Amino acid sequence: MFSEIEKDYRKGLQEARFWRFYGWRSLVAIVLAMVVIFVLGVNSWLAAGCLSVILVGLVAWFFWKDTKIVLGKRVQRKSVIERLVEYFREDDKLRVKNLLVDLKRHGVQTREEIKIALDYYERKQPVQAKTGILEWVLSIAVALVSIVVVAYDEASATVDMEKLFNILKPTLGLIVAIIVPIVVAKMVVNFLAVPRAKLDSILVEDLAIIYMQYDKFEDKLK
Repeated sequence: MFSEIEKDYRKGLQEARFWRFYGWRSLVAIVLAMVVIFVLGVNSWLAAGCLSVILVGLVAWFFWKDTKIVLGKRVQRKSVIERLVEYFREDDKLRVKNLLVDLKRHGVQTREEIKIALDYYERKQPVQAKTGILEWVLSIAVALVSIVVVAYDEASATVDMEKLFNILKPTLGLIVAIIVPIVVAKMVVNFLAVPRAKLDSILVEDLAIIYMQYDKFEDKLK
């Protein structure tokens, strides 16, 4: 029962809606960029720049569409900043509303039953280990050392710069063409969605709201 509640709840989350919209579109754009670079021989920097614009445009397109759906006609009477602020506020209300429907559908209706569900999901939350700056630096250093080792010339006891450049050139092209656009898109999403809690903690927070304000939501659970 609890797994079904969580499954239905996640389907309506803003992040789930975003990836349903963005996922396959961005994949098609990335595949086309790879074809342009490796088959047609177009400059990887140019292709990556165009791809970044497309991916960021997809992010903007999603929020434009989703804002219109969540806010309806009210979206026309507000500035962009006001629209986004109200969009996130209304999305929070919509999330709680959908959770109430899910709880009722699965027979979780009393305050005591909600408390049981809240305790269950709190215990279920995973402990997340955050990657620090030192770990990132070490990872990058190891990657660079491995590349330098390949380019090391034992005869002269020096690094063959031409060989190193030949190794780095396609690698950098691949990084620019794939990783950079994805990172850019992710940064835009995070900027627009801050401060949005992780999926696991959002469910606990929404259940806590319903539990603490049960009298307000009781009629919708009956």
